[in-house]
Amino acid sequence: MKVNFNKPLLNLDGSESGETLNKLLSNILAQANEGVTEPIKFFDWAIKIFNDGEVELDNTDAELLKGFIKNHKQLTVFAKGRLLEVFKAND
Repeated sequence: MKVNFNKPLLNLDGSESGETLNKLLSNILAQANEGVTEPIKFFDWAIKIFNDGEVELDNTDAELLKGFIKNHKQLTVFAKGRLLEVFKAND
């Protein structure tokens, strides 16, 4: 499945925050030091998501990335929710 994170990060009222989901996700992937089970894969995803906004994932990789987002200790529920919504568009 192709997952496109090239979307604006929306505030709670639906207005755009000025940040994009692809930049947010690529930065947390690139800077992570906990919960990274496959650092080369995460690094590749960070580059691809930053530059292209999207990444091709099989079901196993999609679950791996969702788990990383869900368990990331520095992301707020707000950011996690917005990032995980992208996967629902592909279900």
